Amino acid sequence: MTTIKNKSTRTFGVEIEFKSSNRLSTINNKLNAALASINETRDPSNYINVHHESYNHHTRNHWKLVTDSSCGYELVSPVLKGQEGMNELNIVINALESIPTVKVNKSCGIHVHVGIQDATAKKVANLVKYYAKNEPMIDAVMPRSRRSNNNMYCKPVMSYNKPTVKRLNKIVKDNAANACDSTINKIANFLGNRYNKINLHSFRRYRTVEFRQHSGSVDAKKITTWVAFCLNTVDKVFKMKAIQFAAPVSHQDAFIDVFGVKQNRKIMKHFESRALHFGFNIFAGSFDKGAALRRF
Repeated sequence: MTTIKNKSTRTFGVEIEFKSSNRLSTINNKLNAALASINETRDPSNYINVHHESYNHHTRNHWKLVTDSSCGYELVSPVLKGQEGMNELNIVINALESIPTVKVNKSCGIHVHVGIQDATAKKVANLVKYYAKNEPMIDAVMPRSRRSNNNMYCKPVMSYNKPTVKRLNKIVKDNAANACDSTINKIANFLGNRYNKINLHSFRRYRTVEFRQHSGSVDAKKITTWVAFCLNTVDKVFKMKAIQFAAPVSHQDAFIDVFGVKQNRKIMKHFESRALHFGFNIFAGSFDKGAALRRF
């Protein structure tokens, strides 16, 4: 079974929202039945198990099925890591998709937690500025319901203008002598509640940043490619000294910078295809240009 390459060493977790006419226990049984043949090839200590539970925010060592007030149901992964974690995610998504009653609509989303145990206030502020700056490109690979300010559960990170960026920088500067956690919490509060395209409130509980923008899906390629993009983006931005305010010289260059640089060819190809699917033809040719310039 092939899946997207995961070159990041960061931990990650995925929440998959969906709808179904089946009871939670029935979905649980069907999922475990679909995974049974996979488990036969694995060591018992490495079985992929799914358990249904009442709604909770606890991290488990197994996949958990819970109810979700905004959508219906939610399948939540344990903490995953590396290529093995990405392969497991791919297996479980395919098992979920095999259940005929499992569906998604505009009320569903994919939430990805990326481990940022190495976070500093400056790195986190850079991630916020980077996402806000590049939100038009990221919006272009999402359906209309997940773009701009169209969804109350994944609002824009912040306005990307000089006054707002200056206020964010001031938070970091004024709290330079304070504990990192305290300053990151101030940044999270500055951005508002957790219903942003990236959510920093998860740092308090899980030491993660949560990416909330992706639309609901049970397509393994879509989900694993988005997860890889989120992981690579954190890796890339955390190594950057600053986020330049100046815009790239062309739409293609902007797209290549986001989905090509420090990503990989499959990620770039996938997201150019998504942008064209949604009618953003200004990004056509980005893959070929990026490949010619060896940008990924």
